[in-house]
Amino acid sequence: MARRFLPLLDRVLVKRFQVTQNTQKTVGGIILPESATKKENPLGEVVQIGTSTDEITVKVGQTVVLPDYKGQTVMFEGQEYDLYRAEELLGVVEEQV
Repeated sequence: MARRFLPLLDRVLVKRFQVTQNTQKTVGGIILPESATKKENPLGEVVQIGTSTDEITVKVGQTVVLPDYKGQTVMFEGQEYDLYRAEELLGVVEEQV
């Protein structure tokens, strides 16, 4: 029997996109830590939205910009997801035609 995770209230379940780590070196060979380099905010795909759908403006399948912190990690059916309140998401990424 198939199961699904349904977030409560205004929470949004997001599958975070994997980001490749780029190690940066100075000309002199010093390795810069990740905290010393500028990076883009992480992105993820909305997998499921909570039960208070009138308070949530994102839709399942949309790509969203995530805050710097990771949110609440949820393991479900062998997959790792992040759980955020809808108001914590920074924006939606849309393709322009």
